[in-house]
Amino acid sequence: MQFDDLIEVDRETGCYMSSAGGMPERDFMFLYRDNKYQFYFCADRKWEGQVFDIVVMDSMSERGTGASPPIQPFDMPVIRKNMEKFFRERWFLDSSKPRPDREEMRKLVFTWDQPR
Repeated sequence: MQFDDLIEVDRETGCYMSSAGGMPERDFMFLYRDNKYQFYFCADRKWEGQVFDIVVMDSMSERGTGASPPIQPFDMPVIRKNMEKFFRERWFLDSSKPRPDREEMRKLVFTWDQPR
């Protein structure tokens, strides 16, 4: 992946994100990068009418492989905030484009193991 494809999410935390393709068992993969962390994660949308929730299912150190990266528990709120902003502003199916007005993100849900 070219880092030129990354979209600035938050200048203060140095957060950039982008779509990173897919995997056979998980359709949608994304790259997260900030001043402390860089990892890939799989996510999906759960629709309810024109409103959807983003479900982050797991994370990995390399694209499609590797253990979940070690993330400090006190950093999770910043990561969550950055991901929420990204998905509220960018189109889930093609992050190079803004989110279509007809679609509305309701909430972000994590199902992957988070640090305690």
